[in-house]
Amino acid sequence: MRVAFEPLALARQRLAEEFDLYDLIVESIDNGRMHTGGAAQKLARTARRSLYVNVIIGCYGLIEQTIDLLVTATAELYGNIYQANERLPEVVKTSHRELLLRCLVEGDRARTRSAVAERVAIAALSAETSAAVSLVGAVFTHSTANYRIGQIRDLFRRLDVSLDDRLKPDDLTVLDALGFSSYESFLEDLVSRRNELAHSYNDDGILDRAALKNVSLVTIEFLDKVASFVGAEVLIKLAEESLVAIGQVVRYWTGRLGVVVTSGSLKVGDRLTIVKGDRVAVLEVESLMSEDVAGSEFHYADAALNVSVGTSGASEWMVSGRAYSLPHDWRDVW
Repeated sequence: MRVAFEPLALARQRLAEEFDLYDLIVESIDNGRMHTGGAAQKLARTARRSLYVNVIIGCYGLIEQTIDLLVTATAELYGNIYQANERLPEVVKTSHRELLLRCLVEGDRARTRSAVAERVAIAALSAETSAAVSLVGAVFTHSTANYRIGQIRDLFRRLDVSLDDRLKPDDLTVLDALGFSSYESFLEDLVSRRNELAHSYNDDGILDRAALKNVSLVTIEFLDKVASFVGAEVLIKLAEESLVAIGQVVRYWTGRLGVVVTSGSLKVGDRLTIVKGDRVAVLEVESLMSEDVAGSEFHYADAALNVSVGTSGASEWMVSGRAYSLPHDWRDVW
């Protein structure tokens, strides 16, 4: 989901600045420009610990912030996807009601990303009997546990989004370098280190620069993957609830898809959305051709229309997938 792109880009920049500052201090010490002897050693230890604290605390904070952002955005998008309250998945309606009541009971003590005012919670509970969808996104971030894999999955289950068995790294190289084989074990260690920093002050188990760099890389890779999966789930729900398929993908060539158009139209510049099972792709339509005639737009009339769609994102898995034209208002989802 694009909503996560900006904070992740900012996090990459800030983490890079942490490493740059550490490198500058170490270089100055090595060149004798900043203390010598015992004083230099103490400064080096302090710099190393500061980098460790900033990266561990920063990466964990980034996880909580990004997950909460994705959860809130998903809940808010449901208001546009589902045309009536009765169309919402039952787990979403049940979770929303329970979380609203919990926030009312806990008041200012409710642990949500942003405060849920009493009047807002009461109004939302009252609105459940109306036809219109009225979800308070912040209540879905209610949490009393650290953001390990299990907790993250539970947060998204409230929204009928399953991440079970889907959060697996594409490449184990960086995780292997840290001594882990999964995101689950990585997050378990990160949470433990973050909690240790919050409750004690010692130098035991501090990671070196190379390991901390890998921690930052795995954190952002993990969040990129979560954002991608959640965005895909949202688009699938949008397609099922609010969009009419324009046709089906029947052929694949390098850089092109063959689509049988049975409804609506396709034009150059459209965001062609392909849905197949739990897989989704959003592609920019770069060129169009039908019956060996190029055109900027083709409309379905009375008979199915064979259209060759030029797009750099074409892939063989898309064959037999349903094709949709993504409305302009939804372009920021993917």
